[in-house]
Amino acid sequence: MAKMMLAVVCCALLLTVLVVGLAVSGRMAEGDLPRVTLAGEGAEVKNVDVGEAYALIADREGDPAFVILDVRTPGEVAAGYIEGAVNINYRNDSFSREISALDRGKTYLVYCRAGNRSARTSEMMVKDGFAEVYNMEGGITAWREAGYPVVRESPA
Repeated sequence: MAKMMLAVVCCALLLTVLVVGLAVSGRMAEGDLPRVTLAGEGAEVKNVDVGEAYALIADREGDPAFVILDVRTPGEVAAGYIEGAVNINYRNDSFSREISALDRGKTYLVYCRAGNRSARTSEMMVKDGFAEVYNMEGGITAWREAGYPVVRESPA
């Protein structure tokens, strides 16, 4: 462990000396430092209305990198859900673990009943490194009111 810490400190010092040397020699200006971005950094939730969500679903139909995520309870889901949706129960104790286990490289359209749980879930996902997350505002309630179809069987 001590050898690892020594190696890390030495690397950090070497990098510092290199950057300072370049800056002093005039070969590197203040804004020239390379920018390192982490997965999901700079990403933000894209809020969409039900019409935009419907168009997104149609555009991405059959795309394995696109996931419709329903975060309602099983009782709510039984009353109807968007075709192809995967359900993760927001009220379940394992919810955060289940969300964290999802593939961060996929695109997610998240919805709930009215938009509150999906908004919180979408924010959590972006903070957890998910790069492309859409929150369907108004939830399945607005979806139904707009006349879009729902399935009334158990989801995947």
